[in-house]
Amino acid sequence: MSERRDESAAGIAETGRAGHDIASRRRRWRDFLAPRAPGGFMFFIRYRGPEFRELKWPHRWPSKAKERVEFAVRRYEIARAQAEWLHDDFVPYLDNLTGTEIFGEAFGCPVERPDHTMPFSRPVVHAPAEADRVPEPRVEDTPLAYLFDLADEMRRRAGPDAPLTLVDMQSPMGITAEIWEKGDLFCSMIDAPEAVKSVAAKVKRLLIAFHDRWLERYGRAFVAHCPDYPMDGGITLSEDEVGSVNADLFEEFFLQDLVDLSNRYGGIGIHCCACARHQWRHFARVPNLRLLNLSGQATKKTDPAYLDDAYRFFGPRTAQMHESFRPDELKDGLPCASPGSRIVYQVEVETKDEALRACDRMLEARSATAR
Repeated sequence: MSERRDESAAGIAETGRAGHDIASRRRRWRDFLAPRAPGGFMFFIRYRGPEFRELKWPHRWPSKAKERVEFAVRRYEIARAQAEWLHDDFVPYLDNLTGTEIFGEAFGCPVERPDHTMPFSRPVVHAPAEADRVPEPRVEDTPLAYLFDLADEMRRRAGPDAPLTLVDMQSPMGITAEIWEKGDLFCSMIDAPEAVKSVAAKVKRLLIAFHDRWLERYGRAFVAHCPDYPMDGGITLSEDEVGSVNADLFEEFFLQDLVDLSNRYGGIGIHCCACARHQWRHFARVPNLRLLNLSGQATKKTDPAYLDDAYRFFGPRTAQMHESFRPDELKDGLPCASPGSRIVYQVEVETKDEALRACDRMLEARSATAR
């Protein structure tokens, strides 16, 4: 196996293909996600070897800080070792292991921390008359502050250059939907829009304060929370509630926040796990949209062409990173590729040998498209 890998690495050098070291990977991502970047593709070989499978995932609780740090550092070390022999575009990182509850908690939402699933927050607003009770907290006065302590310790253990994931970040309206009971929130968008906007504005100000502090402390290069692609500048977040509202409400309540955040930080990456075909034209209006990730899980039965159509619709507008593929699905060539598109492929494999074969195939495809 080692001889075969040595020959493959030599072949990469001889044909001028990019290097596989971490610095080269990070440069490729910076170029790939740059505004007006040419078409091409990046790829992850999703292989989890025995060392990784033996790791025990810690609960995402503040009381489990030591376990979370240990897990993140060990996972980073395993990924660094894997990068020595698996020459894809994956960049090892330190995972902050947060859930969606962190910003709801900052606004006073009670948090449930069950043993069998992720933590989650419960709403504190149930009617427009309660909107004025929502506080306007400072980062340092909320539980968000401990996330910096976690990140500091991870960096101390792994080194100052180890990339960190950004925490599980929702949009201002996404967090508003944690603070405000959703059934009433959606009705209030029509019946009491100013009350909704007042809460979302408080959320947006806290998000900006958090991002400013985080980026100043850890730098502009990071790895997105979901999916885990590297960014150099900009921010990343999830925008999931747009699947539950019409396009007019997206424009009124969601769009301007995305525009403002992208403009402030020099770009944005968006994850959306909702069925949101009716919102694509608004996503396309967000300036400097670096990467769009749409989940096809919720649409496979109701809208089986969802992701195929997304690849075509967004085309050269932005990089796209959607669902993963099995190696046998690549036998007829790379799916969804069209002129000018930028796509991140994720190939799911089960064994090391399968990982090496799939990686070689993707490297050969990259070399062929570059000629």
